[in-house]
Amino acid sequence: MMKNRLYYMSDVIYFSQYRMTEMFFWSVSVEQPILGASRKHGKEQNPAMVKSEWKNILKHRMTMLTVIAMLLVPGLYGLFFLSAYWDPYGHTDRLAVAVVNEDKGATYEGEKLDVGKDFVDGLKDNDSFEWVASEKQKAMDGLRDGDYIMVIELPENFSENASTLLNADPKKMNLKYYTNAGMGYSSAQIAKSAIKEVEQEVAEQVTKEYASTVFKSLTKLVDGLKDADDGAKKLDDGASDLADGSKTLTDNLKRLAANSVSFQEGVGDLKNGAGKLSTGIVSAASGASQLNDGLGTLSGGAKKLDDGIGALSGGASQLNDGLGTLSGGAKKLDSGLGTLAGGAGSLQTGAQQLDQGLSQLKNGAETLSGGSQKLESGAQQLNQGLGQSSAGLQQLQEQLTPFTAGMDQLNQAVQGLSGQASAAAGQLSAAQQQLQQKAAAIKEQQESMAAYIQASPTIPAEDKQKLLSMMAAASSGSSDANSAGGDSAAQMQQSLGQLDQLASSVGQLNDGAKKIQSAVGQLAAGQQQLVQGSSDLLDGQKQLTGGLGTLSSKLGDAEAGSKKLAEGAATLVGGAGQLKDGSASLVSGAEKLQGGSQSLVSGAGQLKDGSASLVSGAEKLQGGSQSLVGGLGQLKDGGGQLVSGLTKLGGATGELRDGADKLADGSVKLDNGIGDLKDGTNKLYTSLADGVKEAGDVHSDDKTYDMFARPTELTHSDVHEVTEYGEGLTPYMMTIALFAGALMFSSVYPLKTPQIRPRSGWTWFLSKFSVVLFMAVLQSAILDAVLIGIVGLQVQSLWHFYLITFVISLTFLSLLFLLFAALGKVGQFIAFLILLAQIGGSAGTFPKVLTPDFFQAINPYLPATYGIRALREAVSLGNDWGYFWAQLAHVGLFGIVFIALALLVFLLSKKRIEKGIEEEREIGAATV
Repeated sequence: MMKNRLYYMSDVIYFSQYRMTEMFFWSVSVEQPILGASRKHGKEQNPAMVKSEWKNILKHRMTMLTVIAMLLVPGLYGLFFLSAYWDPYGHTDRLAVAVVNEDKGATYEGEKLDVGKDFVDGLKDNDSFEWVASEKQKAMDGLRDGDYIMVIELPENFSENASTLLNADPKKMNLKYYTNAGMGYSSAQIAKSAIKEVEQEVAEQVTKEYASTVFKSLTKLVDGLKDADDGAKKLDDGASDLADGSKTLTDNLKRLAANSVSFQEGVGDLKNGAGKLSTGIVSAASGASQLNDGLGTLSGGAKKLDDGIGALSGGASQLNDGLGTLSGGAKKLDSGLGTLAGGAGSLQTGAQQLDQGLSQLKNGAETLSGGSQKLESGAQQLNQGLGQSSAGLQQLQEQLTPFTAGMDQLNQAVQGLSGQASAAAGQLSAAQQQLQQKAAAIKEQQESMAAYIQASPTIPAEDKQKLLSMMAAASSGSSDANSAGGDSAAQMQQSLGQLDQLASSVGQLNDGAKKIQSAVGQLAAGQQQLVQGSSDLLDGQKQLTGGLGTLSSKLGDAEAGSKKLAEGAATLVGGAGQLKDGSASLVSGAEKLQGGSQSLVSGAGQLKDGSASLVSGAEKLQGGSQSLVGGLGQLKDGGGQLVSGLTKLGGATGELRDGADKLADGSVKLDNGIGDLKDGTNKLYTSLADGVKEAGDVHSDDKTYDMFARPTELTHSDVHEVTEYGEGLTPYMMTIALFAGALMFSSVYPLKTPQIRPRSGWTWFLSKFSVVLFMAVLQSAILDAVLIGIVGLQVQSLWHFYLITFVISLTFLSLLFLLFAALGKVGQFIAFLILLAQIGGSAGTFPKVLTPDFFQAINPYLPATYGIRALREAVSLGNDWGYFWAQLAHVGLFGIVFIALALLVFLLSKKRIEKGIEEEREIGAATV
């Protein structure tokens, strides 16, 4: 009895190491040894191992709930994790990005350049992020607080630096951005990816602006070439006009030689007439001086007369006022008589002044009459002298007319030729300078753009060649036009050299002609001054005559007014006597007196008007007299100039003949030079026309500018499109979820402890593996159903997807089954380390080459590596099922190895137990 109990105690000690339950210990009969029972009842109890395992699960509610919970672990893991990160990149518009625009803009090529404002305006159509315009301090505070994932700053010199692209020292546009990885590393990485697109967009915008400017410069070059072409056409037409002018010049030279003799004879006759004219001028000057003195006296008397008439008019007005008061009534008789007496006194004073003025006027008129007679005598002498001068000038004009005509034509031809040559040279020089300046500017811009195109990494080589060919074509047209302009300029300079020789000869002739023209001009000026003086004298004489007539007429009016004044005074005196007789006579006398006073006022007004006309006439006479004196002075000076000019004219005739001969020789050289000029202008015109055509073939529009800014177009074709981030992450997350489910299941379920005493290692293994297989089927099925039915995962092949999920789940459960059976709790810890290794080394999120060397080294030895590859084929790829089966085979091979090793562990465990029991029995037997 004691021996059997020792056997049982050894079983308890051994099995307690493997966490056996009390049910197992007391299920064996006390009277029968375990070894004997195994031999007798082993075959009958082998199928009962699996049944007892499942019976225990179903019998104990907590165990069953635990198993059910473990079935849901992978599904819950995948549901919560993948649904949370299923499509984060589809909602980046919820990420706020602050934009701080401090750009002040700039001016480039006369146009406003505001890159910062254009960039901010363009963000309105960009829904990649939530763009928020903000101030810098507020934006930085928001970045630190996590309100913004990024802050983009456009500095104040952003546009200014953009305008320096073609400068010798261009400045880069500094696009600043700030992130806060501490508040979210993934957000910072998204922001960094986005800023590259922003930078590319700004670069494209600036490149487009510069391309537009360059092609506008090419357009200006074409316009300049057209202007130069028009100028060349005008030069060609001017050369033809020069040829015609040369012919006219030759004809005028012949006329000049023929008229030179007649011109010399006319100069002598003109000199004699000038002497006679000088004598007449002296006599006329004497008479004009006397006339001026008489007119001064007349003007003084007229002014005194005007003053007297003014006093008379004032007295008449006062008289009229007094008579009005008298008519007011008898009660005011005394006052009226006083006023009448005052008016009578004023009337007498005015009458006295009138008499004095008339006396002075009479004296002035007599003086004026004497001066007028002297003026008439001087005018007659002047007319005689002018007659003689006119006769001489007539003869000179008759002889000078052919010469003058020839000189005029000669001057016109020479001036026209010189003007045309100067204009042609000026036009050619201006056109050449404009062409060189524009060609230099375009060449500089072309070199800058060529360098930019060559250095640009975004422009393909083929497009670079096309763009450079287009610019070379425009440059070739500009160079040809510039070369042709240079040849024409050289020919023009040669022609101008010949024209300078001709101009030298013409200059000598012009010197003589200028002297002749100067003399003739002085003669004509003197003659004109004589005519003008004579005209002024006649005008003064007419004004004097008219003034005397007006004076005579107004003196008559003054006498009539004086008579009326006397009559009114008499009436006034009579009325005063009658006032004493009665009021009736007073009324009658007042009426008569009032009528007389009105006549007096009227006469005084007429006298006033006459005196004003007299003063005006006297002033006009005096002005005419002064003009006459001045004109005679001019006649005297003109006579001297006439004599001097005739002397110079006589000496210049010889020079005129010499100049005519030299001019004839120069005209021959001019014809030759004009021929060369004609050829040069024609070549220039043709070359410029070709240049305009070649440069005009370069066209540009918005498509061209876009080609410069964005020469390449990305065409993305995804062999296997993955639209959501979660779909790409699914293979990795499913693998981790299945391993996590296996790890949790191994920690709560006894994967080695049997429910009854095992009769063999195989039955023991099979009872536990049946649960593992059940868990693998349901865990994978539930996980697949959750992802497809709830999360919305789309797979390439449903049955391939279920199959690989089951194989992965079975492999991981088998691994945990092996580790726990062999090492217990230590095995669970090792499983946890394997989980960590698979998280970092299976290349589930990033390519393997991006991971550290350690994880790259362990990657081929992890079952998750091949499980993830197979899941990717089933979920996203679906085009290489051979690859799928190869990866599934790798995972399955791992599972088979784990299952085989687990079976070996159970077999060895069974043998070790039996060996231990046998040893205990032997020890017990020896003890007994």
